[in-house]
Amino acid sequence: MIRIFLLAFMLPVCARAEAPATLNGVVVKVENGAVYLDLGEASGVKTGSTFAVLGLGEELKHPVSGASLGRVETEKGLGLVSEVHEKYALGKLGSGTAAPGDPVRVRPNAQPAAPAPAQAAAPQAAVRPPLWKSPQFPLEAVDVAAADVDGDGKAEAVLADKDSVTAYSLEDWHAVCSFKDKATAVTNLSVEAMDLDKDGKAEVFLTLNNRFFDRVESYVLDCSSGPMNKRATLEWMVRSYEDETGTAHLASQGLLKDAAFPYGPIKPLVYENGRYQQGPGLKLPRLEWLYGFATPKAIDETFPAFYTVNNRIRLQFGKRSWFTPETYGQTANRVRRRESNFQFHPRLLVAPGGTEGFAGLYTLRNVPRFGALSDAFGSYNAAELLFLRWTGANVEPDWKIQLPGYAPGLATRVAPDGRKELLAAVVGANGKTTLWSFPK
Repeated sequence: MIRIFLLAFMLPVCARAEAPATLNGVVVKVENGAVYLDLGEASGVKTGSTFAVLGLGEELKHPVSGASLGRVETEKGLGLVSEVHEKYALGKLGSGTAAPGDPVRVRPNAQPAAPAPAQAAAPQAAVRPPLWKSPQFPLEAVDVAAADVDGDGKAEAVLADKDSVTAYSLEDWHAVCSFKDKATAVTNLSVEAMDLDKDGKAEVFLTLNNRFFDRVESYVLDCSSGPMNKRATLEWMVRSYEDETGTAHLASQGLLKDAAFPYGPIKPLVYENGRYQQGPGLKLPRLEWLYGFATPKAIDETFPAFYTVNNRIRLQFGKRSWFTPETYGQTANRVRRRESNFQFHPRLLVAPGGTEGFAGLYTLRNVPRFGALSDAFGSYNAAELLFLRWTGANVEPDWKIQLPGYAPGLATRVAPDGRKELLAAVVGANGKTTLWSFPK
């Protein structure tokens, strides 16, 4: 993107046109991914404003008059303002770079005009910009998790692609530790990260399809300085689910070779007596598949919400049930066995709160690349992050955010200040992955 700095005699005109939309400042300091700007409370900058770090190139001159037209301006980086103080603001880069002295342009939070009644839902997505976007990572992700895997007290993003898994710092984006399976008949399906053994750092649970042994299993990995070490192999798939408070728990399930009864029981995964084991079975009516369920609670009733085989969300109230009319949770992560497709859906996440203790669900919808036909082959090129609000009897779409690529995974991240964020992994057309963060 190219812009031009205008001459001083033109500034009054620009000020009248742009003052309500943008603020100009300078980078004062850059430290550990934090960017300090010389814009304080009096400038009008607000928390949540986006800013662009600018690079200045050659000076342009008019070919006839010789007058200076300003210098070529390019975007070096993009970020979000996180704190505003009396004389300075603090932000975090979502992409690119910044250095002291770089000019910045800040765009305050938009105040959209009131929509017409028939368009009421559309502006809601527009006022939910990402908190930040990461740089592109050189992998085509199949899933994402977030937890403190190295014991430094800060959550890392754990990204799995088809044959490797890497934990990245959420401050400077460097690779903290990684694992690559040397076997050629293995395809990764999902990844989890949780401190189940209570040693101060989260283990990584990597579920994979082992075609050599014709089984779906999970590795338990520990992050050390550089590599991840494999400490156990489990005979079950491992997946997290969220309860009514949005707290994550780990569950496990075996994928059996019996065509008539392919699903093993869904049980909590526990660590006892130095071993990973299955606890007593979860008693959730009509739930058969481990991938893509949650256990919200409305008033005094806990009920399972989960993706069905035809990608609808089902709410099961005892013997009564309700289905969404729309489809969600599409995924390219799947295993075919005996003429059946097992889809390894992204997580279905819970928003606690509301008058009944349950506000709604966060979900993903992936858009087929070439229409409905390509959905059967798991080919997607765009996605939506949606919030489905609980009405007291069912869930209905409340807002959605467009994502520029296939979204294989959605996770909850706890920020250093204790706030919860949504992390969406987005795979672009170039096969590289970017993380998008939104408030939860």
